[in-house]
Amino acid sequence: MKIDPIAKVDYVQQIYANPTKTAETDTRRNNADKVTFSSEAVTFSKALGAAKANAIESDNEKISAVKAQIESGTYNVGADKIAESILLRFQQ
Repeated sequence: MKIDPIAKVDYVQQIYANPTKTAETDTRRNNADKVTFSSEAVTFSKALGAAKANAIESDNEKISAVKAQIESGTYNVGADKIAESILLRFQQ
């Protein structure tokens, strides 16, 4: 059996040279998808954004408090917390 690789290349070139294929692709690009969200989804999204903003503010306050304790030399970590963290690390 003889395989003619040139015939396959010609076939592929014909497919890509067909102008109707590109015209179909262009019209599909012009049709934009539309998404609508329910009022409940919009409300949930706003509430989630507010919750995240509050969490970030809370985290920043905690970080500032710990930084101040470290700078003043009053930050103290209990030995039990260190030991617990080490054990948890090895259990993973």
